[in-house]
Amino acid sequence: MGYMEDSNIQRPPRGGWGDQIDAKSLRIMGRNETVIDLLQHLPYLQKDYPIMPDTEPIQYLGMMWDDSLADKMAVNKSLSKFYPPLMPFDEEPESGMICLTHGRGSTDWLIDTKKGYVYPCGTYW
Repeated sequence: MGYMEDSNIQRPPRGGWGDQIDAKSLRIMGRNETVIDLLQHLPYLQKDYPIMPDTEPIQYLGMMWDDSLADKMAVNKSLSKFYPPLMPFDEEPESGMICLTHGRGSTDWLIDTKKGYVYPCGTYW
């Protein structure tokens, strides 16, 4: 995995990131409250460095969606088809799953909050 300076890691405030994580849009995308709470308390990177070959972190901190998100999701009905970097599966993931990385030819790291698993998904896994 890639090395980065400690100064590049943004640690969450005691109560979480608050409005810097777009909980409303995540709910529209079908993510549950456990996923939203997890994203509220994860550390994020100030600069996006590859963490593995062709693998970039997904920056949920500060990611904001426009108000037309609900309309787009209503038409697409799929997180993987609406915004593929957020979920590498063809079918809709369970609401307790969230992808932490993406990239072309990447290893996508996912968390399943219901089962308590962190696992890789990609060409070589």
